Parts: sequence; structure tokens; C-alpha cells
Amino acid sequence: MDAGFKGCCMALIDPAYKKEIEEQVTREYLQQFPQYKDLFSVHFCSTDDGVRVE
Repeated sequence: MDAGFKGCCMALIDPAYKKEIEEQVTREYLQQFPQYKDLFSVHFCSTDDGVRVE
């Protein structure tokens, strides 16, 4: 997203490692930026199969 690590980070991940990735990103981010503890969050989403008319 070109917002820098204090902004937004998007990544394609293996869903099998979702929990481990969330824990590591949270730990490392808050280690660098503890002042954002109450503002920081991790969100996972899934892709869709393109655009369609319903």
C-alpha cells in the first residue's frame, strides 16, 4: 500500500500459518512501535473470483 510499516501492509500468505503470522507481526510491530498498542490491529480477508453481476 506504500504507506510504510506504520501505515498499512498487505501480504499474500499461506492460510495454514495465519495464527503464527498474526502473532509474529503483532509482536514485532509492537516491539518497534509500542505507542500504537491500542490502535494496532491485524485483519485477514479472502479473495473473490472476480467481478460478476448478481
